[in-house]
Amino acid sequence: MNNSFNINRFGKILKWDSINSWNEFLRFALGIAIGIVIFCVIDQVGSGNVNAEMSLADNAENTVGYMSNATSAIQGIMVTLFILCASNTMSNLNTKQKRTAYMMLPATSLEKFLSRIAINTVGILLAFVAGLLIADAIQYFLSFALTEGCHTSITKALIANMSGMSSPVIDVENGEGSSFLLSMTLYAAIISTHAFFTLGGTVFVRNAWLKTGFIYIAINFVLLFAVVGNTLDYINNSKSTEIVVDFNILYIISTTVMLIVALACYIGAYIMFARSQVICNKWLNI
Repeated sequence: MNNSFNINRFGKILKWDSINSWNEFLRFALGIAIGIVIFCVIDQVGSGNVNAEMSLADNAENTVGYMSNATSAIQGIMVTLFILCASNTMSNLNTKQKRTAYMMLPATSLEKFLSRIAINTVGILLAFVAGLLIADAIQYFLSFALTEGCHTSITKALIANMSGMSSPVIDVENGEGSSFLLSMTLYAAIISTHAFFTLGGTVFVRNAWLKTGFIYIAINFVLLFAVVGNTLDYINNSKSTEIVVDFNILYIISTTVMLIVALACYIGAYIMFARSQVICNKWLNI
């Protein structure tokens, strides 16, 4: 078999993975739908208080507040799932039978690795969107029974909110620093975190997301104390009374470093994945 990447083989292995993960996607979408509906009902009843006796301005203000709470929560959940689910790369290899079935498939390690990443990122996000659409329809109809004026679509508000994020306007130090570079830094942080959890998913066999999360938090605490400590030392030892910070350079350096870390983590995750064996896959069973 040709060891190079082949799009046809990748499509077949991705189809195989999707079919075998169908039940998991379905349960996940239903769970997301139930969770969002419960959140919307609590938010409408507890803080919406929209009714016909209120003025149009008050109704509009409460509706905007309700949509803001819902869209912020959904965006946070999407980013969290995008990151945490990356640690499920080896979840289909937790038994000898599954390892044998998967490793014997006619595809290269790279194609199988990319398929697992696609399933645990794109697949999970698509299942989340399906659950969101179901929950949006349910909460819309329930809103007629719970309130008298708060009838709107969460999906529509979420799309509008995400569209506005493509050109954010953020004031940094009285206009210093590019908002575009800041956005790139935030996206690079999400990508690097996803890559780190992907690597953790190939290292740990059990509770990969939990162990990787603890390590990630510990590393960030160490880096935070190191950066803050060095910054304070620099300020104390500086002879100048005014410290000038070029935020654009800071954003560029941060983005570059995080993308390099992400690339290293993805390469390391692939190497670990490729070393998996059919007979003994527990060479690092922690």
